[in-house]
Parts: sequence; C-alpha cells; structure tokens
Amino acid sequence: ATYSHAPILASFGGTLLGPDDSFGLDSPAGVASVSFVRSMLDSGKIPQEAGGSLVSDLFASGKAAAAVGGPWLTGDLGRAPRYRVVPLPQLRATGKPLQPLLTVEAAMLTPKGAARAEARALARFLGGDEAAEIRATVGHMVSARSQPPPAAAADPVLSAFSRAADGAIPMPTRSAMRLVFEPGDRALRKVMRGDATPALALTEAAHRFADVRRPLPAPQSSSPYAALLGLLALAGCGLLFRQSREPTFGERLKRSLPAYAYVSLASIAVALLVILPLAVGTLSSFYAGGREASSQPRGLLLGFGGASEAAIRRGVDAIARAMPAVTTDRRRA
Repeated sequence: ATYSHAPILASFGGTLLGPDDSFGLDSPAGVASVSFVRSMLDSGKIPQEAGGSLVSDLFASGKAAAAVGGPWLTGDLGRAPRYRVVPLPQLRATGKPLQPLLTVEAAMLTPKGAARAEARALARFLGGDEAAEIRATVGHMVSARSQPPPAAAADPVLSAFSRAADGAIPMPTRSAMRLVFEPGDRALRKVMRGDATPALALTEAAHRFADVRRPLPAPQSSSPYAALLGLLALAGCGLLFRQSREPTFGERLKRSLPAYAYVSLASIAVALLVILPLAVGTLSSFYAGGREASSQPRGLLLGFGGASEAAIRRGVDAIARAMPAVTTDRRRA
C-alpha cells in the first residue's frame, strides 16, 4: 500500500505529495523506490501480496524474520514468539533512515456540542495525562503526545513506538493528500504483479491524480434540455392523439388488451432492471456533484460538452490500462 511505501520513498528523498500539491510518487525518487521494492520481490525477500493478515501470520508463525507495522500490529500477533519493537533503521541502498508517516488524533466537536461545557471537558480529558495513562495501562495503546505517560515509558513496546515518532514525517493535512492513496495503490499493485514498469505505472497514477483534482467546467443552463424534453413529450402526445382519431383505434385497442396483460409483468421487469438503470446512468453523466466545502453547487449540470469530455478521459484511462499488458506481452515474446 502507498501508506506502507512512504518510509521507503522518504529514504530515497521523495514525498507522497509535492510542495505544489502534485503527485509526489511520479518522480525520480518515486521510480527508484518502487524499483527497489520490485527488486526485493524478485529476490524473494518479501511476499507477492504483503497484506496485513499475511504479514502478521508469517511473523507470528516464525516464517518472517521481521515485520513493518504500527501499534495495531501487536494486537494481531496473538501467541507469537517473543519479539521486540525497534524504530525503522537506515536503508542500505540509500544510507538514509526509513521515515514513516506520523498521524495525530483529534476530538471533533459539532458546533452545538462545542457550546456545551461537558463536551469541551471530555475533549480536554481525552488529550490529557490521565487518559494517556489509562490507554497505556489498559489498552496498551500509544498516545499522540510529545511526552509519553510513565506507563508507556516503562513499556518497551510502547516506548519503541514513541521513539519511532521522533523520526517520522507528519502527514500533510491538505485536501490533496487523501487523493494520493488510491492511484498510488493501483500503481504499486501493477508493478508488483509485473503488469507495468515503475515509470509507466507512476505516470499513469499521476494522470489519475490530476484527473480527480481537475476543476469542474462552467455550469450549463438547463433550459435547452428542458425545451428538448418538452418538444419530445409534445410530439409523443400528438402522435397518440393522431392514432386515437382513427376509426378502428378503439376496436384494435380492445383486441390487444389480453396481449398487453400477458407482457405487462415482463415489461415492468425490463423497465425497472434495464431501462431505468440505463436512464439514470445516462442522466448522471450530465451532472457533477459539487463539494460541500467549495463554492460549486451540488448537482452541477455539465451538459453534452462536459459529459463527452468525461467519456473521453475514461476512454484514455482504459487505453492506458491496456498499454502495460501489450508491453508485457511484447517483452515475453
């Protein structure tokens, strides 16, 4: 995962998010760090799919000499052999330390809740010395404090995690940071599975990152679409009225009623399961939901231009996903 790859990236001199909120993995340091992890995979030093449960199982069973994780990993080890926790060391390939991301905890209060003295007192208690001592002694948890409580300082596991925080990198709190992980995870999976080279996968991830952050186009007026819908409805009513004026219309309608009753259930099922989802999907492509914290309204009408632009971007993204497979096939050939 991108979060777990952050210490290696930092050792190579890179960051997940650039100073201008750019995609930091798409850089020489990012390519070098991903190539290093791929080389470890090729040499058999790390497993193919190093997920959380697999890592804890391998380490608990003694099949892995070391495992990289946070305080949450100790709760998954169960009856593991005796182990100790140490901060991340230097990386031999770079000679620089592995620096994990540092996150903090906060108590969020609603405006009404913040007006109550009891709620503010509870928030202060959660961040105080007494709560940190309880969490260390009862829950064996690390508190987000510069000075750990006495119980955590006396615990070798908790104190090791506290020392690791001294060399960690605070995770950026900018809104662009939360958009880094999804394209980063997909790029890492592609490289680890051999579907793309690090440079190609990270470039593709940077395009995905930029695509998500691209500002919405100018809103379009709904009047032309409403007028078009009204004309279609008027044409349908005119056609129905013209048929009803025919002398044999009533007689033909009576003869067709049994057939209509026979196919009514199938027609309803097709309308609900096929036509309605297609219609909703088509209409939703003309709209974009504005963010609550932005000045853009929710349910922004993009029109045909915005919908076609989004379709083109999705098509280019699909072609980009297919390109690594073509490259891989040529290499194998």
